[in-house]
Amino acid sequence: MRRSTNARFHGFTLMETLIVVAILGLLIAIGVPMWLNSLNRAKQAQTMANMREIASAWEARAADYRAYNAAGAKFQMPSVALAAPKVETLLVPTYLRALPRRDAWGHPFDFAIDKQAPGTATQYAIRSPGRNGKLDGGKKKKYTIGTTTRFDCDIIYANGVFISYPAGVQVK
Repeated sequence: MRRSTNARFHGFTLMETLIVVAILGLLIAIGVPMWLNSLNRAKQAQTMANMREIASAWEARAADYRAYNAAGAKFQMPSVALAAPKVETLLVPTYLRALPRRDAWGHPFDFAIDKQAPGTATQYAIRSPGRNGKLDGGKKKKYTIGTTTRFDCDIIYANGVFISYPAGVQVK
């Protein structure tokens, strides 16, 4: 900063301003991707917490009615899809105060059981499509059991355990 002979402030030089802008740009370039990554990790964690909450209620209901849903090394979604209002009538208010209908990205949960009423269901599943909102698994809805490393992968909870879930470093 230069000062005139009468000690009045005239402002910053062009070089000083460019250095400050470059430093700010560098900090933003480093910080924004890290911030976006932590945002998506938080959404995954929230989605998994919601799924656990729904599953706990489903398990409590199964203890009362001796029916609910189960899994293996390859997992196939149960065949009978349930709409959220139907799940809500089964679980709310006795087992759950309010049914979370959407994951943290705002996509609706997918619910399924293995047998239509009046049969006794022995398997259930809750599925989130992940960040991209598109369900994996194809038409047969088959999944390999284990961890995912992408925010776009489905998160699946069935019969008291996570079938497909995020772990480790998540990539885009």
